Amino acid sequence: MVGPVHAALGPVLVLPVTHGAADVAAGANRYLARRGQAIAVPDTLIAGVRIAHGLPLLTRNREHFSRVPGLELVRLEP
Repeated sequence: MVGPVHAALGPVLVLPVTHGAADVAAGANRYLARRGQAIAVPDTLIAGVRIAHGLPLLTRNREHFSRVPGLELVRLEP
């Protein structure tokens, strides 16, 4: 039996943190840290994965993620 959470997440594609994505994330982390605009490491990994796969990020936190160069954002309306 499939529960409601599994049913809702069934079609979701989970993207791995590859070496390429980790390199992108590390570069973004260094770039932001040099500018005094660092974000949390897990967030740079999220950004790195999306950039490495050429995919936009759906988020309400545009102020936070807009600092990451090369990351395309899609606004999630409240």
